[in-house]
Amino acid sequence: MGTIVAEDADTDSVLWTQAIYTVAFEPGLERDVQDVYIDSLRAENGLLLIRNEDGAWFSLDPGTREVVER
Repeated sequence: MGTIVAEDADTDSVLWTQAIYTVAFEPGLERDVQDVYIDSLRAENGLLLIRNEDGAWFSLDPGTREVVER
């Protein structure tokens, strides 16, 4: 949840893993109702644009792995 994994298409080996956002879970509430998953991922102008279920947008530069919330 909130993490992007890049894999080699030929070998299926993991090249890198990058956290995009974290979710602060509230004690006492069921965890599954607090999960916030990535629901959109697309490449644009050399960046990965990522949206989660809460409607928050992030960009990830695959070269530097810098994450910016938009």
